[in-house]
Amino acid sequence: INQSLSSLGNVISALAKQSEGQSVRVPYRDSVLTKLLQNALGGNSKTIMIAAISPADINYDESVSTLRYADRAKQIKTKAIVNEDPTEKLIRELKEENERLKHAMKSGDISTEDLQDMAGKEVLSKAEIDALKKEWLAEMKANMKANEKEAEEHKKSTEEKVSEQKSQEAEKETALHKVLEEKKNKPHFFNLNFDPQLSGRLVHIIQKSDTEIG
Repeated sequence: INQSLSSLGNVISALAKQSEGQSVRVPYRDSVLTKLLQNALGGNSKTIMIAAISPADINYDESVSTLRYADRAKQIKTKAIVNEDPTEKLIRELKEENERLKHAMKSGDISTEDLQDMAGKEVLSKAEIDALKKEWLAEMKANMKANEKEAEEHKKSTEEKVSEQKSQEAEKETALHKVLEEKKNKPHFFNLNFDPQLSGRLVHIIQKSDTEIG
């Protein structure tokens, strides 16, 4: 235990130095504990470390050591990123874009500068402004429809992948059931292993009535 905690302290020190911009090797492989905590300490995750200390004076040395340990851990900085499927991320971004467009259309949120950019000139009459706003609204509606169509297409492709995976799993179950039924009535070979859970995993059914071996 002491060796593992010592290795953990070395890992925390190395990670703290990395956070300061220093190029150092992090000794994750020095103990089983640090190997298990590799993703939690320096990977794509957020980790909370609780330091338990005692107010008693007889535990002063241990409390100071624990606080120093916690201070080193506090210096570690990680940038956790949410693991997200690219297709789901795209669908979410398209929905967010549509919500933004709806809000912009509802509030009529378009500046005079944007209208001037659309028209290609700085001076605009009231009639031109009204016509440009109508054109802008039509463009926003077209963008929303395009986003909805694209999101629906990606959603369908995701559903097709799920359906294909379920179909493959069903085929495997059917094949396994067939093998189990044939084992009851036909001669067969199967593997033996020291681990009972691995025994019988490999099965060869003898299909022919006359079979020569050797």
